[in-house]
Amino acid sequence: DLLDGDARAAYKTTDFDLLQFQKLKMYVHAENSDPDEIINDGDLTVFIRLGADFTENYYEYEVPLTFTQWGTNIADQIWPEENNFEITLDDLVAVKSQRNSAIVNNNDPTVAYTYPYISYDGNNKITVLGTPSLSDVSAIMIGVRNPKKVSYTDNDDGLPKCAEIWINELRLTDFDESSGWAATGRLSTSLADMGNIVLSGTITTPGFGSIEKKINERSRETSTMFDIATNLELGKFFPKSFGIRVPMHFDYSETRSTPQYNPLDPDVLYSDVLDDLDKDGKDSLKANTQTYIKRKNINFVNVRKERTGTGSKPYPWDISNFNFTYAYQEIYQRDIDVEYDLQKKYNGGMGYNFTMNPKNISPFSKIGFLSKAKALQLIRDFNFYLMPKVFSFRTDMNRMYNERKLRNKARGEVIIDPTYTKSWDWSRIYDLKYDLTRS
Repeated sequence: DLLDGDARAAYKTTDFDLLQFQKLKMYVHAENSDPDEIINDGDLTVFIRLGADFTENYYEYEVPLTFTQWGTNIADQIWPEENNFEITLDDLVAVKSQRNSAIVNNNDPTVAYTYPYISYDGNNKITVLGTPSLSDVSAIMIGVRNPKKVSYTDNDDGLPKCAEIWINELRLTDFDESSGWAATGRLSTSLADMGNIVLSGTITTPGFGSIEKKINERSRETSTMFDIATNLELGKFFPKSFGIRVPMHFDYSETRSTPQYNPLDPDVLYSDVLDDLDKDGKDSLKANTQTYIKRKNINFVNVRKERTGTGSKPYPWDISNFNFTYAYQEIYQRDIDVEYDLQKKYNGGMGYNFTMNPKNISPFSKIGFLSKAKALQLIRDFNFYLMPKVFSFRTDMNRMYNERKLRNKARGEVIIDPTYTKSWDWSRIYDLKYDLTRS
């Protein structure tokens, strides 16, 4: 007694990623509950829903049923081929893409995300509602429907139906075994005694993975990275007699990750979306969906002038007692969730170190009678220093600036303000080593 236009179904909550499969299959058998009642082929249908839920975001594939007559013992008639579910998953995505294009281009004002969009695969009906994704199927529903009579001219009698339906072997088939590749390169060169330069780069494409990985664990993005790093001694530009040391380190790198599937519609190929856009649209989509990281570093550590004269006496005001450090780091990144994240770090420091070799004074060591009396050894060994051995001082300033803004992924206009993090630290260290006596 399934009423005209009504349906009954069984459902299951799941957590499936179907992107690595090409087809979904199932066998269906239908027969009259009452052999005296006539039910025509197509009077009932079986449907399956895949999506995030059962009512607002799903794909539905519906097959009109061919009924098996009572007393039949032929396998092909008990499980007729016309009833078989053989869903090419790409066809579901193609219907959704067709609907999305109609919405974007305003080809049909009646098409919307909130209304079922219907297309046909031969006699079978494909329905898309909302924004389902085969990459994250959270719910599966299988049901029987008595199609509603919509006009006086169609063949539907509009009556309730009573039948027995069997479904069997719901399964995924045909792995997507598309292969990927990866490469890495590195070039290192030495600039005599001045320093070295190192260039490196890597690339990985979708489908690449190590032998032990399963198909759904392989890479689903194209990742590229290049890096340049150099260590130079800029003091070589000065005469050796100056004793100037300016060690410099600089590195720059970019990492870019392009997804295989559109993150805004996770079961639609990224390349298919780009093909439907003009140049400005492509640039906008890439800026919104690619993961991009840029790093820059430059630092001068322990810049100093070394003492060059072998017999020169050190003085507290000598420039060789000083050293200087400066470092700058910048990291910029963006991805599907973050519009931009900019971090800058500054570090500057100065050090001072003065080492002396003060003379030890032993005022009683040369008095004759003290050297003979053992009881007076404490007086004889009395000594002291007038000056400290080491005095050093270091001061560092560290400044950090971070600006971060989350991306608006809603269809409406949502105002999102960036967040800021700032800090400035100043540290000072004093060190004095003063031996009062030899002991």
